[in-house]
Amino acid sequence: MPKNKFVFYSSKAVMDFLVKFGRGPNSKDYEFFTALLLKNFCEKQWGEKCEIGFELKPKILSKLPKYASLSLEEIANIFRKGINEDTLTDCVIATEEQHKNGERKGLSFQLKRFGIGREKKDTDELIKFIKSLNNVKSHECLFVILDIGVEVDLSEVEKSILSNDKFPFSRFMFGYMQKGKIYIGELYPQNGMNEYNLDDLVG
Repeated sequence: MPKNKFVFYSSKAVMDFLVKFGRGPNSKDYEFFTALLLKNFCEKQWGEKCEIGFELKPKILSKLPKYASLSLEEIANIFRKGINEDTLTDCVIATEEQHKNGERKGLSFQLKRFGIGREKKDTDELIKFIKSLNNVKSHECLFVILDIGVEVDLSEVEKSILSNDKFPFSRFMFGYMQKGKIYIGELYPQNGMNEYNLDDLVG
């Protein structure tokens, strides 16, 4: 698990920030909302309490107090100005408790959104979008949010993207919402999908 430049936050801190300072789902704040979903999803999968980690800019990180708690306004300032955007990792979901080796169990995610602002929202367009992403091999899990109105054949995406060893990410996951349900699935290295009530992953 990466750790040195990452600072971890509770669901409450992220949710309070979105409620008071959020700019809406059509802004880059979708990454915070998605991090909340993934945190709750990982808790259900692993059976352990988790936190959400963001990589901070070194200047911001050096000024953080080691033990004092921060106000919501200070957290909002960090989220708006202090997160390092020049990295492949958008967020980390990790267990609260350390394991035997002193590290947390967790996953690093690169978050992408597909659909909003696009004229074409079909399978071929999604394949082109994924192929356009950074081709440097990385440990991140690619998580793609499929917006409302996107209609794709995920089996075709799997055949096209994962039929060779050029896929640069360690995992490929996706999520979408339909009729009040949230669906989170994985195409690589495993294949499957889970359905949740909205409250189960947001609350």
